[in-house]
Amino acid sequence: MIVGLAAAFAAAIAYGAATVMEQIGARRVDTTDTIDPRLLLRVTRQVPFAAGLVLDLGGFLLAALALRTLPLFAVQSAVASSVGFTALLGAVVLGTRIKREQRWPLVALGVGLALASLSASTERAVRADAVGRALFVGGVAAIALLAAVWRPRPGDRSAAALGSVAGPSFAGAYLAARVLVIPHPFIDLARDPVVWCMAAFGGLGILILTNARQRGSVTVVTAAMFGVETVVPAVIGLAFLHDRARFGLWPVAAAGFLLSVGGSVALALRTPAEVEVTTSA
Repeated sequence: MIVGLAAAFAAAIAYGAATVMEQIGARRVDTTDTIDPRLLLRVTRQVPFAAGLVLDLGGFLLAALALRTLPLFAVQSAVASSVGFTALLGAVVLGTRIKREQRWPLVALGVGLALASLSASTERAVRADAVGRALFVGGVAAIALLAAVWRPRPGDRSAAALGSVAGPSFAGAYLAARVLVIPHPFIDLARDPVVWCMAAFGGLGILILTNARQRGSVTVVTAAMFGVETVVPAVIGLAFLHDRARFGLWPVAAAGFLLSVGGSVALALRTPAEVEVTTSA
């Protein structure tokens, strides 16, 4: 369990750094009229964006490791805290200042993460049955279809909508990691449709999120994404995957999760505008 908690915290740091790097790279590439997969080919030529992708991959692998022993609500609380690391890294790397209105969300984020971590019970993977696998495949198809027909516009409203669509895609990737059972021999992992759905969810999420970051405020996009990405997997984990808190600590777990998610959304919406001005250069 200690390894899981350490992995979850490390994932949050990696995601926080990735957000800063990817925002810099995404703003250097022209926007498109549609959600064009070729956009990723262009943005990955930008060194900051490519570095951000590497950090994102590392963060996801660390989160997947944490999900071997921790419930989704605890890991998602850690993922939500990455926006706090983004704000702190922005202050260190970009020279921005932590403003007064950001302090309370940061405190709520830290307290919530601590409560969720302390109340989490040790978990193990729950194998997806045939219905579960079909739902994963259907989820990938639905998000891919939505991305294909979407005609995004410039502005925060469209960017927030795209962020809220990226949220379920990333949520699907975390759910797939939660139910993935490592086979023996390891090569059999390539035959598991859950693995391919996990990769597809992640790829779609990155594509949609990159489009969103080009069109509007990174703070609005992040808040919209976290509002879905953190809550949906946690609820599904509690309802269907036997996630639980330690005996008698349900109120602590609930308070920790709500503080983490609420703090992350509030902090995202209070990120200084100068971060975006600097990263768009």
